Amino acid sequence: MRGRAESLAAQRRLRNLTTVHIEFRRTGERRYAVLVHCADQRTLQMDPAPGYDALMPHDLLHYAVECELGLQAGIFGQLAQGGHARLFHPVADASSGKRQLARERRRGARRDERIAHREDSAESEAAVHAYGEAWRRRARDAKNTPVEPRFARLCSRLDGLSEQWRKLRVGESMTVCWPDTSLRRRAARPALQQG
Repeated sequence: MRGRAESLAAQRRLRNLTTVHIEFRRTGERRYAVLVHCADQRTLQMDPAPGYDALMPHDLLHYAVECELGLQAGIFGQLAQGGHARLFHPVADASSGKRQLARERRRGARRDERIAHREDSAESEAAVHAYGEAWRRRARDAKNTPVEPRFARLCSRLDGLSEQWRKLRVGESMTVCWPDTSLRRRAARPALQQG
């Protein structure tokens, strides 16, 4: 019965997702920022963002892994549900006053508490580490090594995103969409094969 209840809860979370556009902006030689443009016209940002990497910044890796694993309550799923993922802050525009921004921060914090799904967040962080290392190792070693299908799809996605990221000059950005509706969550998540 527990599996069915978890499945119904996941379906409810999916209905609460709105599409967000995530902009990864290169802000310096070894710096980047992440801006999230929400359907309700809010913009959230994390600047500077942690984990710069010339091949792929940490949060872009999170995006790709969360898409492939179908994690609806990882960082980007929480943002799509109206939270701040405890990392992002509202961006002030010309009409925003300090009080309005403070209200938005508090509102986002309350949403974070409501939608926080520690399992997806913990799974996302562990998967980013494991898959990221395996992807880098694959890129250094032999790209023709046979791998399980999910990892092959993820590697293809990571290769494409990395190529886009490496072409950016300081001040330029790339934008992706969440949720990525081209993928569907699969029932079983096979473990990463260590090599």
